[in-house]
Amino acid sequence: MDDQIVNAAKIIGKSAQRQELFRRVYFGKKRLKLVRDIAKAMGLSEKAVLTVGRKLADNHVITQHKVGNGTGYGKIDFCTSHKNRILAYAKQPSKLSKVSTKSSPKSVTNVTIKNMGVKIQVKQITCEDLDQFAKMKKVKVAVSRKIPEKKFKYGIAKLAKQSGDFTDWGGEPNDLYTSKIHVRGRRYAMAFAFKGPATKGKLTPKK
Repeated sequence: MDDQIVNAAKIIGKSAQRQELFRRVYFGKKRLKLVRDIAKAMGLSEKAVLTVGRKLADNHVITQHKVGNGTGYGKIDFCTSHKNRILAYAKQPSKLSKVSTKSSPKSVTNVTIKNMGVKIQVKQITCEDLDQFAKMKKVKVAVSRKIPEKKFKYGIAKLAKQSGDFTDWGGEPNDLYTSKIHVRGRRYAMAFAFKGPATKGKLTPKK
């Protein structure tokens, strides 16, 4: 429905003469209005009225009929029912631009898409759970010692039998990544982060 109203309003447009012609055809009870009467009321010649009305008739906003030696304009039922809205939109293009139609929808619908991916299950483990650290279970009291980060890192890599060069740099996602660590006989991929001795403050990638 709104599409037809908008289309009719656009055909009439901002032309004051087309708006006035539409008003004179549709307002009142008479189904047919003679061009000579409309011309007299609008202060125009019959030829001028026919020129103005041609666009409305060609686009089925009004009907055109031969009446004796003259011409008459008639109403279309749809436009009769919505004449006020059609004329209001023609006179105020700002309102017309806000009307939602099938070809130009104005409403916005937010759609939320939920990712039903694989559930990640987190479980806390300690060093003793790693098969490569099995000998730690025999240590009763651990003595605190300062070990350079590089030495400690390559020691872990050796236990995992992971070869490679693990150089520190500001954008690293981890200090050591390996897929050779076993937990209770099952192999897992793991990423390690180390903080060297004497390093103070909040742990950041650059540290």
